Amino acid sequence: MGFFGEFNAWLTGILNAYIGQTLAVIAGILEPVIVTLGVLYVVVWGYLQLTGRIEEPFIEGAKRLLTLGVVLGLSLQLWLYNDVFVDTFFDAPTQLAASIIAARDPAAPAFQPVVAPATQAANTPLEMLPLAEAQYTMALGRDGWVAWTVVAAAIVLLVLALIF
Repeated sequence: MGFFGEFNAWLTGILNAYIGQTLAVIAGILEPVIVTLGVLYVVVWGYLQLTGRIEEPFIEGAKRLLTLGVVLGLSLQLWLYNDVFVDTFFDAPTQLAASIIAARDPAAPAFQPVVAPATQAANTPLEMLPLAEAQYTMALGRDGWVAWTVVAAAIVLLVLALIF
């Protein structure tokens, strides 16, 4: 593993630890505040219900309290699953990109598996030309840059023709 692989592993470890610790601290700070606001909401809603300022059937009130309980219960305990969220939003894009381009190491140059077949595909028609090797090398370029330029110019002209 080279410099960038080691750096990536080091940085990933530090960021995972920081996210986990910070999330636990923030959840610990916010939990009493959220519970207090929930209780205050229920007290105010109950007072308005008792004084007749809110006219709502009992079933609607029960649904409201049940919804509040479920939302608060899930949201206050959701920080326990921070590893799942961190894996989903922090590691999943790297794994998805690696599987799309078939890279074995996420820290390796990701463009190589894509560029090599494209360069080979660009050079194949040039190798089939009935020119001698020396003429081919001098006239069209050894790395296929002329073919890339011709294809790019054709695409630009096609797009311009479609636009105008």
